[in-house]
Amino acid sequence: MLALLMVSVLLILFSLYPTCIIELFDRNGDFTELAARAFPLLSVLVFFDVLQLILAGALRGAKDVRIVMLTRILVFTVYFIPVSYMISKYIHATPLIKLVLLYASFLIGSLFMSLMYIYRFHNGKWKNN
Repeated sequence: MLALLMVSVLLILFSLYPTCIIELFDRNGDFTELAARAFPLLSVLVFFDVLQLILAGALRGAKDVRIVMLTRILVFTVYFIPVSYMISKYIHATPLIKLVLLYASFLIGSLFMSLMYIYRFHNGKWKNN
């Protein structure tokens, strides 16, 4: 809960002032405008990534590392690689839309991992390790 609270506070602050924050990292201004427009759209999906990290850490702490790694391999090979390939090859859109779609597909992959980890905790199989 503490991690989700801290991440949500940071995301709200960064979403309110994305240009100011991104300019700290982009001295030349090459991607500031693009990133500033994409950040508020993607910040909602970041919660899935945070949840996935917390649940994966809990499973690792329960000595269920094999499931964490197999889940990540499965999600990336079955979902993320094909979807990101299709977005990059077949979607003809502005760079902002492509960036948002690619990063959103990564974060939705984190949602799938979270769901698999929740299922693992729910069915109690993690206790057998």
